[in-house]
Amino acid sequence: MAHDSAGTATPDPAGFPNGRRPNDDVTDLVVRVAGGKNYIDNRVGDGVHVNDKGITADFPFLPTPFDGRDRVHKDPGE
Repeated sequence: MAHDSAGTATPDPAGFPNGRRPNDDVTDLVVRVAGGKNYIDNRVGDGVHVNDKGITADFPFLPTPFDGRDRVHKDPGE
């Protein structure tokens, strides 16, 4: 059975763990399900709640991936 962002079971067979929609926050779901009731009650997660790039209207519906090789990484505070 799939789970929503709070870790509550939902009857949506398209969602994680049976599949994955592009906007599913899989990291938060896994942490909450694996961590149990305390993690679910405290809404523990990775702190990333939105995708930096939106879903496109054209197939394949996914935005262009970030370029990891040429990306300029900045330290916090720069």
